Amino acid sequence: MKQKTYILLALCLAVSTVAVAQPDEPMEEPVVTLDQELRNAPDYTVFARLVEACGLNEVLSQWRDEAYEQAVRSGQLEDLPQHPTEQIGTIPLHRNYGYTIFAETDVVWEALLGKSAANITVEDVKSYITAHGLYAQATTDNNYADPNNIINQFTTYHILPEKLSPEQLVFHYNENGYYWKTSGMNFTIPVEEFYQTLGLPRLLKIYESRESMGIFLNRFPELRNGRGRFTAAASGGDPNRNDYHESGDFRPLIGDALSADENLGIMVLDRTQEEHPYVSVVNGFIYPLQQLLAYTENVQNQLGTQRLRFDVASLLPEMMNNGLRRPLTQYSDGSTLTRGFPVTQDYPYFERLTIEPGSQFYYMSGLDRGWSNCQGDEFNVVGRYDFTLQLPPVPKNGEYELRFGVSASSWARGIAQFFIGSDKENLQATGLPLDLRIGGKNRRFRTGNIVSNIGWSQDVDDDVQNRLVDLRLYERGYMKGPNAYLSGASATATPLRSGEWCLRRIVWRGYLEAGKTYFLRVKNSMNDTTLQFYMDYIEWCPCEVYDNPSTPEDIW
Repeated sequence: MKQKTYILLALCLAVSTVAVAQPDEPMEEPVVTLDQELRNAPDYTVFARLVEACGLNEVLSQWRDEAYEQAVRSGQLEDLPQHPTEQIGTIPLHRNYGYTIFAETDVVWEALLGKSAANITVEDVKSYITAHGLYAQATTDNNYADPNNIINQFTTYHILPEKLSPEQLVFHYNENGYYWKTSGMNFTIPVEEFYQTLGLPRLLKIYESRESMGIFLNRFPELRNGRGRFTAAASGGDPNRNDYHESGDFRPLIGDALSADENLGIMVLDRTQEEHPYVSVVNGFIYPLQQLLAYTENVQNQLGTQRLRFDVASLLPEMMNNGLRRPLTQYSDGSTLTRGFPVTQDYPYFERLTIEPGSQFYYMSGLDRGWSNCQGDEFNVVGRYDFTLQLPPVPKNGEYELRFGVSASSWARGIAQFFIGSDKENLQATGLPLDLRIGGKNRRFRTGNIVSNIGWSQDVDDDVQNRLVDLRLYERGYMKGPNAYLSGASATATPLRSGEWCLRRIVWRGYLEAGKTYFLRVKNSMNDTTLQFYMDYIEWCPCEVYDNPSTPEDIW
């Protein structure tokens, strides 16, 4: 397939920051958008019919928020003041929309249905996916615009409201054994991203590891994680038993699947090829699939029985669509490492984040800083902050823990109260306020440190002893940081698990429903408005992981 690329001004496809126009420049129309491309693309005619049937063409034609654009040009929105310890919070000049489509090619549909693409109808697709037991709870009438309709559920699961270039499908930055400046394509442990798709709240997993030799959707390998059959005893002393690489085996199916090897996943990019077929337009990308993508019972159960870690920036599509998340160069306008977001009811920047007046909400790229952060970046909030974040959905009904990643390395951290629930206007407090100054060995204040007594100690060469320490911390609502990410600017830097200032806090535990939207509200609990609320990553952890009687949770 021939790659098509349409360029508007200087459209950047790399992870470096997007080139932007000055606020007083007139906005130009895009050359082509995804809806236009789908209408004309010769390889996706069947998928284009599904998109049109679901009424998604208007959505996929969006490119730029004109109201925000005018507010910036007219000076109605201002930069945030200088952060107490970092730079000013330069506001984004644009609020662009973007999408990523993973679409089966016409060749796939012709093989599945035994008809030419020109003759395949929406009804043909409906009959096929119904016959294979997909989306069994969906309606099967012809109201395809209804999110509960089977065609709508099938189609929207292929679309993300984020514009992901090939370099941004997963972020290789500071995972264990890897550093972005020196490691190149020598990938190590798996990197996973979990994105909420269009339509009903569902998750799509994007994955890459050294062994995968490419980027996959919904891949579920068994990892050598030091637990289960990869303990020292069970693996016969294999020195690689706890390196978190793929073992070569895949998790058994749990429920109905499209094929016996569904857990191998669907390849998006093949690293053994120099060129990759994809479509790039001003508001997004189309990646060709050679297998059918569906949110099967097995996929939901696989996601629902693994720990789900989300970099908070991944929860906000605007971060990706405007070149703000994890840039590998400094920002080219305003402050070089920091962005701020306007607090306004008239022109809110984020759809999934409500920021109340009194909050000063910053994003810090952490480029070259070697911070103890997942992917090196963080949000940092000061002032009399009060904000509400829409949480990612869970894949199946059940008991979950919500965990919050903390780096207590600074005396400038504060204390915040958390609230959670499904009614955004009536959220319930999760317990006592969370003190972000508490580390494993020290509590850090302006005036100095005091000894922490939560039971943290460094790992030793005895997994039983390490597990006892983990249990002692867990009983008090603490966990060590994940071993999957590094604290420092090299491939041999210290893992977060070994840093006493890197902790996970168990914020809440309870029953959640798949397909339901939940919110997390955070409010400052201190009078000192210069102290920081640090926000890096969160985890949904199902009880099958945190309360497994036979296989304890791994350290990764």
